[in-house]
Amino acid sequence: MLELLPVLIGAIVRLLPIAIVYLIGLSIAFSKKKRYPKASLYALFGFGILLASAVLSVPTQMIILYPVSRETLGITILVINLVLGALHVIGSALVVLAVFADRE
Repeated sequence: MLELLPVLIGAIVRLLPIAIVYLIGLSIAFSKKKRYPKASLYALFGFGILLASAVLSVPTQMIILYPVSRETLGITILVINLVLGALHVIGSALVVLAVFADRE
């Protein structure tokens, strides 16, 4: 487990800047909820999903490093990439929807 510590620290350091951006987006969307209800809702869900996918990417990097057979590793990486990619697309689409919502 100790040999995985540098990988964990590196993943957290890589995650920190984008997590801060997503948290700022969440706080701005929450503060504008009364003025722009639809846009804020899209932004809250979008930034929430993006933050969740970013946070989920950290333990998945640890899973990949555990010793498993080549067949299992390939399927594991494929599933992880598909799920995280889908979450990123959904979150990004919601943020784009938020940009254009509540316009008259």
